[in-house]
Amino acid sequence: MPIYSTFANHFHTYHIYQKKLVLACVVGLSMILTACERPNATQSSNNADNPATASTAQALKNDEIQLLSSDVITAKAERYQPSVTITGTLQASDTATVQSTVSAKVQQVLVKVGQTVKKGQSLVRLDNQDSENQLAQAQADVASAEAQAQVAAELAQKNKALLDQGFLSEMEYKHSLADAKAQQAAVKAKKAQLSIVQKQSNDTLIVATADGVIASRQVENGQVISPNQALMTIVNPNKLEFSANVPSETQAITVGQSVPFTIANSTHQFVGQVSRIAPEIDPLTRQLPIFIAVQPEQNGQTLKAGMFATGQLEYGQIQVGVLIPMTAVSFDKQIDKASNVTATSVKTTDESQLQSGMIMVIGQDHVIRSQPIEIIRSQDDTGQYLVTGIEQGTLVITTALSRQDIGKKAILK
Repeated sequence: MPIYSTFANHFHTYHIYQKKLVLACVVGLSMILTACERPNATQSSNNADNPATASTAQALKNDEIQLLSSDVITAKAERYQPSVTITGTLQASDTATVQSTVSAKVQQVLVKVGQTVKKGQSLVRLDNQDSENQLAQAQADVASAEAQAQVAAELAQKNKALLDQGFLSEMEYKHSLADAKAQQAAVKAKKAQLSIVQKQSNDTLIVATADGVIASRQVENGQVISPNQALMTIVNPNKLEFSANVPSETQAITVGQSVPFTIANSTHQFVGQVSRIAPEIDPLTRQLPIFIAVQPEQNGQTLKAGMFATGQLEYGQIQVGVLIPMTAVSFDKQIDKASNVTATSVKTTDESQLQSGMIMVIGQDHVIRSQPIEIIRSQDDTGQYLVTGIEQGTLVITTALSRQDIGKKAILK
């Protein structure tokens, strides 16, 4: 028992010692870890207090700008045809106005608007009662004048015989001869008056002066009309045209030149030809009037007078340059200064003066730079400029950037 008791005491003492040793190791390891962590916290605190280190990390992000692929185009050489948009209303180019030559009451209107007529066809019948009376009177006047002339001529002939026999003086013969001549002149005057009355009588039936369609009518049954009054209009539906005014620089157009155009509320495209060009420019508007002939039957449709046309007239020589969207060009003088480039004015081929612009490009090093360009032409309908000053393959930024973006690295998404 004493031996076993002694062994038990020693084992119990060893077990307690072992626990203390483990505890001491744990405490020591914890102190070591704590000591190691303190320098890192201190270092973080020092970095936070150091503005130079923090700003450097932020500046790297500010040197980049992200762009969409749709914000960039690749410059390519393209052919450019100068053109101008023209507008006008289709009208009949062959028109005839029917007028009255007499003062009369309308007895009957024989045609309606939209009706096709032939030259010489009766259009309006007038009340000719007064004209018939005037005609009868004029015919009677002619007959009376002819009878008086006949008597005067016979008297002059008899007086000539008496003069030859010595029974009549020469003075009396001359008087009879003069009277005969006067009566002949009166006959001519009465016949002229009869011709006028006959024409007026015939004019009581008004006829068409040309083939075509009745486009308008300003006369009704029972209406009293006066000489030279417009009664109706006849148009040729197979001949249409529209007129337009173009800028003075478009003088390079020629008769017969094709002009594509569209009609309001229609998706079809039609074609006309330049038929006439005014000989001079309007000094007030500086515009040149032109006329475009149009065939009414096109694309299975029938064009009619009154339709509104919008066409595209090409002029001048085809030019080669780079077409870029107008949104890519800036006229900001601040950007010019940032690039140390001074914008100057350039003259286009039509002698109109346009300001040089600036564009943003992406270099091979992916850095954004500004570059001056010269505008050759402005095409408002497509929203593009024809420019020089950049090479093919240059990446041009089409979205708006500020001068602070110059020098940044472009990241395309």
